[in-house]
Amino acid sequence: MSTFVSQSSFLDCSDTQTNTFNVYESQNYYLLSLSLPNILTSTLQVKYMNNWVVVKASLLLSSNAPKFVSQFPLPTNADGSHLRAKLQGDVLAIVVPKKQTYCTEVDIISF
Repeated sequence: MSTFVSQSSFLDCSDTQTNTFNVYESQNYYLLSLSLPNILTSTLQVKYMNNWVVVKASLLLSSNAPKFVSQFPLPTNADGSHLRAKLQGDVLAIVVPKKQTYCTEVDIISF
């Protein structure tokens, strides 16, 4: 079961257009759902850089091709190097798996 994560825990740096986004958390991944109306889909880029997800695209609204740019910091337990993105209609879904945690028991020896 996934839970909704407050948007305030992620930073939206879009300065060209207001877009709706939601963040959900499950046991194994984070899901960022971003509404992207009026974008030129052929220009859509999703990148992972220094623990941030960066979304860029050109907008359809003008011949000057204004840019949409949004940045989302990832939690420290997110594995951004394995993120996946899917655009369906005007909604972009970005799935970011969580890093696997390992617990190893260590034998204690006496000297």
